[in-house]
Amino acid sequence: MPWKVTCPVEERMRFITMVNDTDETFTELCTRFGISRKTGYKWVERYEAQGPGGLDERRPVARSCPHRTAGEVLDRVLELRKEHPTWGRRSCVRGC
Repeated sequence: MPWKVTCPVEERMRFITMVNDTDETFTELCTRFGISRKTGYKWVERYEAQGPGGLDERRPVARSCPHRTAGEVLDRVLELRKEHPTWGRRSCVRGC
């Protein structure tokens, strides 16, 4: 018997439909679909906020870096480095 091929977005849509139409508890539905309740709530929130497009695959990419050094600070460090090239750690020319 061949494997059943499903699309993740279709499965998420089926989950949302069942959340709205069935008498099963949310926990039972999440167990049936093999997801955590946290993931189930995330999908429901995305569907309510964005409609079916909210269930599309997303890349796990950070949108910001809170500890990133400010551009002005980087510019100033580079200026100081150019003004004082001998400051800082001694670079190793021979591959030490």
